[in-house]
Amino acid sequence: PFSTVFQNALNHVSQLNQDADSLKTRYEFNDPDVSIGEVMIATQKSNIGLEATLRVRNKIVQAYQDIMSMPV
Repeated sequence: PFSTVFQNALNHVSQLNQDADSLKTRYEFNDPDVSIGEVMIATQKSNIGLEATLRVRNKIVQAYQDIMSMPV
């Protein structure tokens, strides 16, 4: 069902955010295995995932509002 797909997408976005935060923290503590490029790419992946998720959510809300405003 759609709810499962949407929940999986939210979990994936959450994981991307956690990964980006982890890389940022490692970079701030001068971990030699983490480059600024990796941090920036992970951060952008997280931002794009969040933006896409918000757009899907907004479309769902709009569709719900359209259905609710239909005359019976």
